[in-house]
Amino acid sequence: MRKEQAEEKIRELVERYDSIIREGKKSSFSEQDVNRVFIIPFIRALGWDTDNIDEVKEQRRTLTGPADYSLNVEKRPKIVLELKKFVEDLDTRRVIKGGREESYPEQAMRYACYLKTDWVVLTNFEEIRLYYAWEIKPEDGLIFKLKYHEYLDNFNRWLWLLSKESVTLGVLDQYQKRRIRKDIDVEVLEDLLDCRRYLIDNISKNNPALTRENLKDSVQRILNRLVVIRVAEDRNIIGADSLWKELDAWKTRGLPTSFMRSLKGLFRDFDDIYNSKLFEKHECEDLKIDNETLEKVIEILYKYNFDLISADVLGAIYEDYIGHILQEAEKGIDIVESRETRKKAGIFYTPTHVVEYIRRAIKRQKS
Repeated sequence: MRKEQAEEKIRELVERYDSIIREGKKSSFSEQDVNRVFIIPFIRALGWDTDNIDEVKEQRRTLTGPADYSLNVEKRPKIVLELKKFVEDLDTRRVIKGGREESYPEQAMRYACYLKTDWVVLTNFEEIRLYYAWEIKPEDGLIFKLKYHEYLDNFNRWLWLLSKESVTLGVLDQYQKRRIRKDIDVEVLEDLLDCRRYLIDNISKNNPALTRENLKDSVQRILNRLVVIRVAEDRNIIGADSLWKELDAWKTRGLPTSFMRSLKGLFRDFDDIYNSKLFEKHECEDLKIDNETLEKVIEILYKYNFDLISADVLGAIYEDYIGHILQEAEKGIDIVESRETRKKAGIFYTPTHVVEYIRRAIKRQKS
């Protein structure tokens, strides 16, 4: 579609939206209606082949949920498009996993980062925004923001940046900024290492008689259990946010007991139901661990949707993760990278009990 034809098509969509407002029908349009009647024609007007899934991919999976669309060049995502209903305020904040709040721009930018692409469009058609995804704050990544009645006046300057022609020729990339965020595989690895470090520091402080081997085994077992529970939640094997609800219930009760006691009950339930070696009784359950440390680790694990972490990504992350060993430091025990440990462990090593547990759980879910 030529540029003049694209502008005329956008004009028709703007006029159609005006008529919907006049007729008072805005609230009757669902997100699917907005998509079908406005967004798909809008994308098509800008030269994207909406019938070609290699070019316009619907419900693109990310580590924290599905993005509505990715616009691809040579099958690689170039723009993530996240859409909302007419009546949705694009600055709305919502509660997501683990009780965290997130705005729609933050959600959209996160999707783009997890797909390792630079650009994200957020729109309800009444308004459209383009963000550079690698900034921490949405306001720092905002390239433009237009209301629908501004589309035509800004067609050449801004809207055409989103066209397949502009993206393919690299015109959009002229607005590229420096990357503040890290790639998702690096981010997940660093978060897991942080979790491990928090547990090591706290357990070694509160349980000074524990040997280094027992410390390592206990920390690894606790973290593996929490990760498996998160996987089970995200794959609908157990109820959503079960771990978070357990934490929230413990905080609500306000009892002077350790949260580890509540976790111990959850671990026993898993052991009874799934008969897994990972959850059988172990000394890690009786260690003294500060409540704040456990809460911090759980909050980190709710940053990701573990159902959407591929085996390749998880394998690469775990390879790096196990390549770090405990080492004596001036102020206790530190985590350092060890090439020898990585070599001995193997390139795609994953603990057998974790793999077996997840495999049996998924098989049970499908049967």
